[in-house]
Formats: sequence, C-alpha cells, structure tokens
Amino acid sequence: MKDGREEMGKKAVAWWNERVESVILPDIQNQEDQRMAAFKWGQLVWQEIMMFIDLGEVREGEIDWLTQRRGFSPLQRQFLEDALKHLGLM
Repeated sequence: MKDGREEMGKKAVAWWNERVESVILPDIQNQEDQRMAAFKWGQLVWQEIMMFIDLGEVREGEIDWLTQRRGFSPLQRQFLEDALKHLGLM
C-alpha cells in the first residue's frame, strides 16, 4: 500500500473489530438468511470500505448507487458511511 493506505487499512480493521459484537453479529443473527447476511457484511461491506481506501475519495452519488447495487440494508449503508467518515474519506 502507498501514501498512508496501510495505516488507513489498519484504522479500518480496528474500527470494524470494535463493532463486530455490537453491530454486525446482532444484525446477522436477526436475519432470516443468516448466511447471506454474513456474506454481505464480511464480503461486500468490508470490500467497499477497502475499495474507497484504495480510491482515496468518495464521489457524489456513489454511496447511493453502490448501496442500491449491493442491496445493503439501511444499517449496512449507515455503517459504511460511518466507516468512511471515521477514515476521513467523507
């Protein structure tokens, strides 16, 4: 990674890990299809956080398009936005 992306990645991991038990796991457990919910959190939400770290910015309208395309729940969308704000990308 270049230009501070490694540090930003570490910051994202720490932020994510602090919220696994309080946000992510309860949401997965409350879903009818827990496998799909776990996939969305573990693969899709995380993947998008890392993509924005690589891009270094979030363009206008991108969150709307992305969350609709991925089928994120309102909680997943808010989590993504909060993560990006925490990382200084929004």
